[in-house]
Amino acid sequence: MLVCFCANLVRGEVASEDVARGFVPHVESYAVTQAVGIVGAVIMPHNIFLHSALVQSRQVNRHNERKVHEANKYFAIESGIALLVSFLINLAVLAVFAKGFFSPDCSATFAADGGLNTACVPGAVADGDTYGPCQLANGGEGMCQAIGLSQAGVALSGMLGRYSDTIWAIGLLAAGQSSTMTGTYAGQFVMEGFLKLRISPWKRVALTRCVSLVPAMTVAILSQRTPGDSDTMYEMLNVLQSIQLPFALLPILILTSSPAIMGDFVNSKVTVVSGWMLGGLVCVINLYLVFTNLEGLTLGCAGLTTLIGVGCFYVGFLVYLMRVDTGGSNQHARKQSMLQHIPHGA
Repeated sequence: MLVCFCANLVRGEVASEDVARGFVPHVESYAVTQAVGIVGAVIMPHNIFLHSALVQSRQVNRHNERKVHEANKYFAIESGIALLVSFLINLAVLAVFAKGFFSPDCSATFAADGGLNTACVPGAVADGDTYGPCQLANGGEGMCQAIGLSQAGVALSGMLGRYSDTIWAIGLLAAGQSSTMTGTYAGQFVMEGFLKLRISPWKRVALTRCVSLVPAMTVAILSQRTPGDSDTMYEMLNVLQSIQLPFALLPILILTSSPAIMGDFVNSKVTVVSGWMLGGLVCVINLYLVFTNLEGLTLGCAGLTTLIGVGCFYVGFLVYLMRVDTGGSNQHARKQSMLQHIPHGA
C-alpha cells in the first residue's frame, strides 16, 4: 500500500516546500468535512480496542515489573511504526491529489455549487457533470468536476500517465484488505470482551463479514448509476468515526490515568495533559464541523430544540461512559488488591 501510493507521489513530482506548508494548521470552510473525515479514517475508534486486545494476547510475564516495562517499550515502538506508515500513506495520497487536482477556480465555486467540492481534472478525462473551466497545475486547461473512488483512477492516469491508475488500484485494494482485517479482529475482541460472546471462528467470520459487507454491497448496488452518492456515504462514515472517537479515547484515558487501576504504570502528567488536549481538540473539531454545516441555515424552534437535545445526549452519554467504566474498573482493582492480600489457604 505504502509503496503504491508513494510511487504515484514520486511520479507526481510534488514540491517538498508545498508539503511542508501543508503542516501549518489552517482549514478553509470548503475542506472542513474532509479534514474531520481524515481524523476518523486515520484514528479509527475500533482500532483503540483492537490494540488493547492485541497487547493482552502477547506472552508477557505480568508479575515481573521489569518485563512489563520492557514490553511497554516495544509496544510503543510497534504502535509508532504503524502510525508512521499510516501517516506516510495519507501524506502521499493527499499530496498527489492536492498537487494534481486542486484549483482556486474550483474552490471558489464551493458555495455556488451547494457545498460541493470539485477538483480540476484534464478536459480529456472529464466525465459526467462539470462545473466550469479551471487551470491545471501544469498550466493546461481543465474542468471542475467532483471526483471520488470511481473516477480517481481515471483522473490520475490523465495527470500522471500510464500505469498510475493500476498502481492506485493495487494500493486501494491493499487498503481495503487492511481495513477489513482490522475491523474483523476488532469486532471479534469487542464481542468477546464487552458482550462476553464467544462463538466458533467460522460463525464469527460469517457474522462480522455479513455486518460489514451487506451494507457496503447494498450501497454499492444502489449507487451504480450515481457514484457520487457512494462517495458521500464513505465521507460521512469517516466523519461518523471522528464523532465516535471520544467514546473510545476519553474512557481509556481516564482508566490509564487512575493509580488504583494502573498502579506503577499510571500515565505520567505529560501523557495525561497531552491526551486530554488531543481529546478536547477532537471534540472541538467535531463541534466546528457542526456549526460550519449549520451556518446559513434557518432553524425553527423544533430544529433548534432537536439540535440542543442531540448535543446534550452526546455529551451526557460520553460522561456516563467515563463514569461507569471508571467506577467498575476501580471496584475490580480494589477486589483484586484485596485478594492479593489474603493469605493462601485462608
